[in-house]
Amino acid sequence: MKVAWTDFQMCAYAIAFDADRVSLVARLRQAQDSRAICLTPLSAEDASLRLTGAIEAVTKPPRCALAWNNIAARQWNRIGRRDRRPTWTNMKLTDTFIRSLPKVLLHDHLDGGLRPQTAIELARDQHYKALPTTDAGELAEWFHRGAQRGSLPVYLEGFAHTCGVMQTEESLERVAYEMMEEMHEDGVVYVETRFAPVFHTARKLHWDDVVSAVLKGLERGKKDFGVEYGLIICAMRNMQLSREMAELAVDFRERGVVGFDLAGEEGGFPPKKHVEAFHYIQRENFNITIHAGEAFGKESIWQAIQWCGAHRIGHATRLIEDIGLDAHDPT
Repeated sequence: MKVAWTDFQMCAYAIAFDADRVSLVARLRQAQDSRAICLTPLSAEDASLRLTGAIEAVTKPPRCALAWNNIAARQWNRIGRRDRRPTWTNMKLTDTFIRSLPKVLLHDHLDGGLRPQTAIELARDQHYKALPTTDAGELAEWFHRGAQRGSLPVYLEGFAHTCGVMQTEESLERVAYEMMEEMHEDGVVYVETRFAPVFHTARKLHWDDVVSAVLKGLERGKKDFGVEYGLIICAMRNMQLSREMAELAVDFRERGVVGFDLAGEEGGFPPKKHVEAFHYIQRENFNITIHAGEAFGKESIWQAIQWCGAHRIGHATRLIEDIGLDAHDPT
């Protein structure tokens, strides 16, 4: 994983890091310890090439996508940091200093960052019996082990438990609210979180009710903690509901939803199989971000951009397979 300051050429700085949410402080400490941190402002193009563990590699977006990303600029300007550009290198990062930095988080999975104690309490309330343990410390270790097994399908197995305890409006609101509290504690001023409503209907909730409950928690968190937010609706690659999810995202565009995503296991489910949904989003002048180039090759990235019109790419770690130097370039 690499962590970098990225300059989106709009006076806004963002920190990009991997999607299984852990404390930003812990993540930055890990990056510093591995000497993978870069505190020199980069252009958007440089950042997309250098961040092999980056989450949102920014393509050259149309006007509507630039407006989407300008949210980050407004948050930076709001706190009066317009003319302050960090120029330090090899600087010691303390917890206090890291938390004091205003941060923009563009890739967060709502169902990927539940507090272990919250998961246990929600499981009890909803009579969910499948958790591997009811001890908060042991559950945290279980989730972290799953994230380190080097397989995306294996890693995604953990989401069965988090989604399993997010099946009521109250649980969805609570998880969204607690996420906003954690963002505040880590110095995040703007967060875009995403989730797939199709995974939260085991108790017969309608998709509209699911999204409304999440937005209620996000809005309550915004009022209590002062963190701005955007919600992204995910369609799943292995399901034939992408058009319905695209329509759901557009229906809520005036109530806090800022984009549409395609997520899930890449192998066997290329983005082009969902092109109808992305054409609908394009006709509605809405925002597209697609998980691509994570577990599959660079072809997945090209499909996301060329077939589906992605404004941002999630992960894109396989982009390195398509990077080369010109023969005449001495560098």
